[in-house]
Amino acid sequence: MGAIFVFLGINPCENALVKGIEMQGHRGNELQGIILKGVEGFYTLRSPNSQENVSTMGLAQCRLNARGDINSADLPASNNVYCVAMDGCVDNFDELKRWSSTPFPINTDEELLLAMLCVMDMVDKIEMLQKLQGLIKGAPGITFINCHDEAIYALCGVNPLFIGYSDGGCYISSEVNALSPFCDKFVTLELGEMAKITKSRAYL
Repeated sequence: MGAIFVFLGINPCENALVKGIEMQGHRGNELQGIILKGVEGFYTLRSPNSQENVSTMGLAQCRLNARGDINSADLPASNNVYCVAMDGCVDNFDELKRWSSTPFPINTDEELLLAMLCVMDMVDKIEMLQKLQGLIKGAPGITFINCHDEAIYALCGVNPLFIGYSDGGCYISSEVNALSPFCDKFVTLELGEMAKITKSRAYL
């Protein structure tokens, strides 16, 4: 079990991501992390409240340790092209790991999804989510960012995802309560539903 919290808006996203994921820590906090999208690519939030953290776009994730060495897993998973966070598990991990031949190691579900996104790397990101949905068993919730796109994409798994709206941007959360400090308008995604969020709206 785990949780995700996502923000894309007009203001720096650090505080919202920290608070949003901390409010969901009861869902599993053995592993926790935040990735921000900067001018030069993705970077891990390691120094909260730094004046350098001006990114307006990022993913946060927490979960229990599902595989491998707890000290070697970075959440969310990212490289120079994609960043991905998830809520749930990939039941056919070993099967897909053998299928996804990539030059970098795959030790976690997030790293597997990252590899699959890089192998697919299609222009239509919703179509990529559809392909992931057909390949992955276990129906995890998935969110990802592409380095060239000012949008965040989401696929709802067995647990609902909630998209919140405010004048400052859009949010995605595993729990509706985590949205309450930031917005009072939201919609619910159910199993299999997909969305694209931008700074001003969500496309469902």
